[in-house]
Amino acid sequence: MDRDDIPQLDQVAQPTRRGLWAGAAALTPLLAVTDADAATPNRGALRRIVDQQKEENVALLQDWIRNPTIAAEGLNVPEGAEYMARLAREAGFQTAEIISTDGSPGVWATLDVGAPKTLAVYFMYDVKQFNPAEWSSPPLEARLVNNELGRVVVGRGAVNQKGPEIAFLGALRALRAAGRQPPVNVVLICEGEEEIGSPHFHQIAQNANVLPRLQSTLGVFIPSAWQDPTTGGVNVNLGAKGVIECELVASGESWGRGPTRDIHSSTKAMIDAPLWRLVRALDTLTSEDGNTPAIDGWFENVRPLTTRERELIQQAARNTSEADYKQRNGVSHFIDDLPWAQALERLASQPTVNIEGLVGGYTGPGGMTILPIAASPSSTCVWCQTKRARNANPSCARIWTRAVSTMCRSTSAAAMIRRRRRKTAPSCRPNWRRIVLAARAQRSTRVSPAHGRARCSRRRRSASRPASLGLATATAHTRRTNTS
Repeated sequence: MDRDDIPQLDQVAQPTRRGLWAGAAALTPLLAVTDADAATPNRGALRRIVDQQKEENVALLQDWIRNPTIAAEGLNVPEGAEYMARLAREAGFQTAEIISTDGSPGVWATLDVGAPKTLAVYFMYDVKQFNPAEWSSPPLEARLVNNELGRVVVGRGAVNQKGPEIAFLGALRALRAAGRQPPVNVVLICEGEEEIGSPHFHQIAQNANVLPRLQSTLGVFIPSAWQDPTTGGVNVNLGAKGVIECELVASGESWGRGPTRDIHSSTKAMIDAPLWRLVRALDTLTSEDGNTPAIDGWFENVRPLTTRERELIQQAARNTSEADYKQRNGVSHFIDDLPWAQALERLASQPTVNIEGLVGGYTGPGGMTILPIAASPSSTCVWCQTKRARNANPSCARIWTRAVSTMCRSTSAAAMIRRRRRKTAPSCRPNWRRIVLAARAQRSTRVSPAHGRARCSRRRRSASRPASLGLATATAHTRRTNTS
């Protein structure tokens, strides 16, 4: 996708970007009320300023949506970083610099108000790819649309995360216009590769000018769409789960069994099928209902919820709507028909194994009598808060080794794992060299030639499992995901 492919607006008299920037720059204390200062807050005056700036903030959001950065496609990467830096400066950050990386550049901005404490804020300026056919409104036109929530902006990034980020910057601009200052210093760290797993985020965070300031902060806040549309209640995330995403390919050609090209389905009577091997492999990863990970060590170092955390979750359950959550997500039941509060506890405390997608063989209309050469799932493996950060690395390595080695036992397939760095602390990163070596060492060592089955050591599953699974490749990357 090129910039020329971005659809043109079918509306007239749209504000120009120069006009938007000029309007943002014109926010002066002229709107302030004399008693609106940091020592004597005047909420009424501040609210009036927020209301006065609403349309301008909406226009800024629309303009940002119309200028997307898509890291997976290399679209508007340097332009996106410059745009983000300019947004920060216009919001009142005294400094905003572009941080070069081996991939998309980052942005580092500082707002020093002389406060004794400093808060770090995380932004992302990239968005996910999109299929226009799946949208009710063109995703890059940022149209104002009336729906059940009222009058809303519809566009890629409106919720994740440009809308919340514009709201945060708008709050800073409103404070400045009211002659007020935030009660803490603010440092902003921003990346343009969140949607592809943050492979170079560590180069931003470990920059010589950035790391010392980050280490001196109270913590990192991530603006997000946290308000319940039914009750108006707001939850603030106090933690995050780490994620490993992997893609496995079951290939008859690499396996040495099964077809090297698609052949007629009747030959399944005499030829192995890579797709069935893949299905059997994936089935070993969870309990029969798919809800509990069945990999040895998966729950090692998972810290149980504290009493205070359970209290906060109970409070969140009271302040949010279960019915609205189910309606928005298109579900009618939680796992085991859990009540709302217990479902939220499970969300916060339980690690998971999930399959994001599964592709293999013919997927067009009607049928196609073939025995496919290969299939591939995209899996997501999520961890929770560990007991001790220093123990996370070996634990993750052992867990991921078991998962990969379980699925990659093969007499001929090469297990290849490609590393992408994660955004979380280095101590939480899996030891990928150890994982690769372990996966290779365990390949085909537990195969019973007489029956072609493996003796699995996992306690929750049957010991009789397919051995030569024909998983030709395994690629993995890691990323951060938020939990309430």
